[in-house]
Amino acid sequence: MSRKSVIILATVYFLAALTFGVVAEVTQPFSSLDWKDPAFLGSVFGLVAYLYVGSAIIPLIVWAFGRFRAQRAVIPFVIWAVLGIALMTLIQIGRYDSQQVELARLATIGLKGSDREDFVRGAKSSCIAKLEQNWPNRAGNDGRQQFEKFCGCYSEAMANSMTPTDLGSAMATGTVPAGVQGKSEQAVVSCLAFAPGQ
Repeated sequence: MSRKSVIILATVYFLAALTFGVVAEVTQPFSSLDWKDPAFLGSVFGLVAYLYVGSAIIPLIVWAFGRFRAQRAVIPFVIWAVLGIALMTLIQIGRYDSQQVELARLATIGLKGSDREDFVRGAKSSCIAKLEQNWPNRAGNDGRQQFEKFCGCYSEAMANSMTPTDLGSAMATGTVPAGVQGKSEQAVVSCLAFAPGQ
């Protein structure tokens, strides 16, 4: 294996860890793909660092015995890949289990405290992204402020109207339950004063 191959493989492993981090984060309840959100970035890059560096420690020790020669990098890279896949699997199993516990908790108490804040933040971020996509010519400062007012109103109205049953159904299926569509329309009507173009 050449030095160039080592660099390419290390880059591919990093990109795989980054992809896993993004996918793992956006599949969490009330999460959205928002590269401007520090909480989203922290979660993604924390997971990437844990996965990329955590699975590399043992292979680096093995490779050190070969004095970090590129010709002796095959076995450490295979070990790195196996450990990386094992960590990804364990992370997903852990996240699934904690999501089931969270689902059961939310299905009984509804949105309160930090759960409500997370829901409002995720709903507002998704709403703003959708409005900026639909009205790109209004994405300047004035348009952004109007989007933030409308989306803040909308996300608060949705948080107020969501029942524990709605939350449990949304988290279990990953889709918007039929009953929530009507609540969404009511939230839009209640926030029309802040709607773009008003």
